[in-house]
Amino acid sequence: MAKPDKLRMRGSKAMLPTLFDLLYDGNQLTLSVPRDKTVYRASRDAGHARRGLTGVSFFTDIFLGDGKESGTFHFLESSATHYTVYSVVLLKGNPRLLKKVYFERENLFPVRYQYFDGEGALTCDIGCSDFFVPLAGVEAIPREIALEAPPGQNRIVLTLTDVRLNGHLNPELFIFTMPADARVRPLEEYGR
Repeated sequence: MAKPDKLRMRGSKAMLPTLFDLLYDGNQLTLSVPRDKTVYRASRDAGHARRGLTGVSFFTDIFLGDGKESGTFHFLESSATHYTVYSVVLLKGNPRLLKKVYFERENLFPVRYQYFDGEGALTCDIGCSDFFVPLAGVEAIPREIALEAPPGQNRIVLTLTDVRLNGHLNPELFIFTMPADARVRPLEEYGR
């Protein structure tokens, strides 16, 4: 990630069942899925589900949601140790739980994210722990992120051991080379 508006993520067989290459270069989001021989693209101004990309906020939107879902309501529950934010959407008058985010009460660190399908079943559970502040004035980040999707079946644990901030990144990291055999489709068609 390069502030303010560049992001590159690559999936590997060790991490995920689907290889991917995701690039946001400040103007265009490109998602390459080699298995499908397809490259999906959307521009910042495209009227797709993200409602326009605002820099690297696309990355945080994946985990937190962009807050623009139509008919979505957020509720706060307080306990002795945590605050829990519930995101609920009304579909045809029926409430459906979308996600829960748990914050430690003492320091407001987001320690757990849970995502639910349309039937209310838990589909993804993300736990964050061992938070630290890498530099003065920088938000705390977790050293460990455990992802279960679906819970109880597939588990990935990411551990940050060598964190460097504001280092120089080669600009070539943010250049996408189109695979020779790939077709281009709009991002809205991903998953169809």
